[in-house]
Amino acid sequence: MDVQEIREVIESRAAAMATGQAKDILRYYADEAVQFTLAPPLRQPASVQDPEPLEHWMATFERAPSREVTALEITAGPDVAFATSIVTGLDRPHAVSSCLR
Repeated sequence: MDVQEIREVIESRAAAMATGQAKDILRYYADEAVQFTLAPPLRQPASVQDPEPLEHWMATFERAPSREVTALEITAGPDVAFATSIVTGLDRPHAVSSCLR
């Protein structure tokens, strides 16, 4: 993937979050991905392709959670790529920001 394709995946995933459709979000994950979340256990044992945990989490929101991706920086080489960004959650009474790698 080149930098533009990676940017499109990151931005499309953030846009898919606003739809509330877990399967739309999960289609951006590789089959063999390992997911770490803040909910115990931190390393999620289930397949990241299983929409149930994501649907359960999204049900805790009054409406589908939206995210704004800013300060996105991507470095891509022939075998590996790295991306960092600031992601702001816009759905709680107070916006939440985090830095993702």
